[in-house]
Amino acid sequence: MTLDRRHRPEASLAALVPLTGERVTPLAPPASSGPGAPPRAAVSPPPGPVTPARPPAASRLLRALSAGPWPLLGILALQATLSLRLIWSNTAFNDEALYLWSGHWEIAHLLYGIKIPQFETYFSGAPVIYPVVGAVADSYGGLATARLLSLAFMLGATCLCYHTARRLYGRRAGLLGGGLFAVLGPVQFLGAFATYDAMALFLLAASACLVVCARAWWSEPVLIMAAMLLALANSTKYASGLWDPVVIALAGLTAGSGIWWRDLLRAARVAGYLAALILAALRLGGPPYLQGLLFSTLARASSTTHMLAILRDTALWIGVLVVIAARSVVIARTPRARLLAAVLVAAALLAPLEQARIHQGTSLAKHVAFGAWFAAIAAGMVLHDALRRSKYAHWRLAAAALAMVGAAGIVEAPLLHDAWPNARPAVRAIAQAAARSPGQILSEQGVVAAYYLRLAPSQLTNTFARLGYIQQVRRHAFSVVELDGTFARRVSLDDSLVTAIRSVPGYRLVAHIPWTSARGRGTFRIWRYVGGSR
Repeated sequence: MTLDRRHRPEASLAALVPLTGERVTPLAPPASSGPGAPPRAAVSPPPGPVTPARPPAASRLLRALSAGPWPLLGILALQATLSLRLIWSNTAFNDEALYLWSGHWEIAHLLYGIKIPQFETYFSGAPVIYPVVGAVADSYGGLATARLLSLAFMLGATCLCYHTARRLYGRRAGLLGGGLFAVLGPVQFLGAFATYDAMALFLLAASACLVVCARAWWSEPVLIMAAMLLALANSTKYASGLWDPVVIALAGLTAGSGIWWRDLLRAARVAGYLAALILAALRLGGPPYLQGLLFSTLARASSTTHMLAILRDTALWIGVLVVIAARSVVIARTPRARLLAAVLVAAALLAPLEQARIHQGTSLAKHVAFGAWFAAIAAGMVLHDALRRSKYAHWRLAAAALAMVGAAGIVEAPLLHDAWPNARPAVRAIAQAAARSPGQILSEQGVVAAYYLRLAPSQLTNTFARLGYIQQVRRHAFSVVELDGTFARRVSLDDSLVTAIRSVPGYRLVAHIPWTSARGRGTFRIWRYVGGSR
């Protein structure tokens, strides 16, 4: 008798497969254990669940650190350390002393109506913005506190560089771009320099970051806020307007609508908001501010610095960064991306090309930092792309780029901060001479002495203009005269004044103090009027 197939054990077990989804093995008949029986195969127990091997503790720690805010905090700590070493290394530069000293008098004018000079007619930024802010910081800790304020602005600019690059190209690009920006020599220098440059750069970076991040229904209020910050940056430092077209271009190129006329309209709206705000500010400031804008920025006189010297210094300070950033134009995949990369790279060249045009090397080290902020974003994208293509082989490339920029910055920043003599002994000698012979002071370190000695504007005559001072010296108009030859173009004029001082009775040389700086050496010479007819 044969069993029907549906009553066989194999068929019954096989019928369970569709229900359970598991493979069922039919029961084998018991093997005989006789002498002629084949040997039984050893049956291994079914394997249990496999537990994946845990990565080493060091790898887990590295992954946790790289995923959080720690890389950015490390970059900021490094930048702060590099700038902090400079803050107490030298006395105030003429510009630092001028802006902080004028800021104190602006506050006195606003609070008590004290008559002060018209700083707005020749300052290259509104005297009621940074000078007042810097003077408030100076009141609570002196020059070091004012420089720490600049460091806070530069750290903020690094954070904004990271955030903008992250929004455009990803987190790793943000970290690499922020790291490159943080270790640049001019960036370290501005973090220990109490002028309006750091504040203006921070406001410019904030405006650029906002136009990149403006999206969806709330984009219009953000664009208006970006225009307001850009106008404030331009008012803080007039020369920052050189990068206004860059921010406006970013507003259009990062709109993301995919329709060119809508993106162009968005950029036009930002330009319109900015123009309205600038016109309102000029109308509020009046002719004195317009005069200062023309004198210091728009109609600035040409100088004698050779354009090759300007381009050489630019290459020394940000050359490696620009070379890395330039590759972003090549590796960009779409026309819009290539145009965006080209705008970021071109921003780094605006200041050196403009100053080479007028042969003006003054403030170049500060101005290249503005364009470097944009170029660092593109450079971060380039290094990120290299790491993405070959995770291990290109780590050395990224590390080498950061090391080259950082090593150059570590060497350059102290040289920039040591470009002027330490005026502490000269100020002390001027104070002693003025105490014995009160009256008008003629000084090449005039604003520095005025800042440290808290002199009133009426007590100080700076030798910068040098108009008619020889005749005044012959009439004994000054009770104290200080000359040091800190600028080469003044040496011949210093000699003329020395000749005048020696040719009339009444002046005595009371201090002869040698000085050295990264740019040369000289001597502080201080005369005091001791008697005779005036």
